Amino acid sequence: MLVLSRQSLPSLPTPDPEHAATSLRDNGSRVVLEAQHPHVELVASGSEVALALDAAEVLTADGIDARVLSVPWRGRWATTRPARRPCPSVSIEAGSTAGWRGLADACVGVDRFGASGPAGEVLAALGKTGERRLGVKSIELDSIAGTVDRGRDFDRRFRPTSHRVRQRWERVALAMRKGISLPPISVYRVGDMHFVQDGHHRVSVSRQMGLETIDAYVTEVRTEVDPGSFRISDLPLKSQERLFFERVPLKPDQRARIQLREGRMYAQLAESVEAWGFRAMHETGNFMSRSEVASLWFREEYEPVVEMLREADLLSDGTETEAHMVISGLRYKLLSTHHWDEEVVGQVRDALERGELDR
Repeated sequence: MLVLSRQSLPSLPTPDPEHAATSLRDNGSRVVLEAQHPHVELVASGSEVALALDAAEVLTADGIDARVLSVPWRGRWATTRPARRPCPSVSIEAGSTAGWRGLADACVGVDRFGASGPAGEVLAALGKTGERRLGVKSIELDSIAGTVDRGRDFDRRFRPTSHRVRQRWERVALAMRKGISLPPISVYRVGDMHFVQDGHHRVSVSRQMGLETIDAYVTEVRTEVDPGSFRISDLPLKSQERLFFERVPLKPDQRARIQLREGRMYAQLAESVEAWGFRAMHETGNFMSRSEVASLWFREEYEPVVEMLREADLLSDGTETEAHMVISGLRYKLLSTHHWDEEVVGQVRDALERGELDR
């Protein structure tokens, strides 16, 4: 059997292959490095096992004994682990830690979207609206979250993945060690993240040398949705948020108040606003654009209702937008009306207090 990888990985020793195979079958894991009295158990799979061994070596040098486990079958490992364990476990993952949450006591990984993917995927989720050149800036290497179009030549940690790339990498490394001045790299800035357009080898070498900053020509990209700092698991939410604001084009200050924690709720709210706009046009006999519907809905439906809910102490532990959606649904279910007034709010509140309806 041939096992291939684009990365340059060490061959890990397996003193007892038969025992290792049995352990993998029965427990979903095998011990790669044992410790007599471990303070911590490092768990990983695939190429990250080598990283776990490197981490164990550093920890041991600091007087912290570490045990290393290769865990290719997490489901089996989770169900066969003893309930009482001698030390905490820490997972190591070069990408999202989502698969380890709830299994390891602590997770080390890259949960900010874009750190393991091209810039195009980020911009598709956030919606690019424009860009502007900022000139040469000194940026932190840790802020570089990915690449524009060279994902196949470098891995997630910007290490070269082919002999062709490695040869150039070595030439760049030699030049930098000799102190030869190299031109700034080129990056796109999205929020607080940077994506390399040109200069991948310089980024890779700079990281290997332990540098903290690098000069770069920065082009700032403006997006429909504020990128902020979000996790990979938030990508569907950001995509739905962008689609919502395409259907309901609110003003920036109004957008800031629309906060939902589930992507499906943005789609539901968009349908609700569009239906509200249809009823408003039917009642007035006048056509309105999406922008006009959005603005009118926010002023005449959203803001007054949220204020009434706040005064009536009906805002839950979630966001005000979620409370608005829940109470609006209960209003129609209870009273078959789309209108709000003090009497309607009072009846909804009484029903909730009596426990007739589930909030």
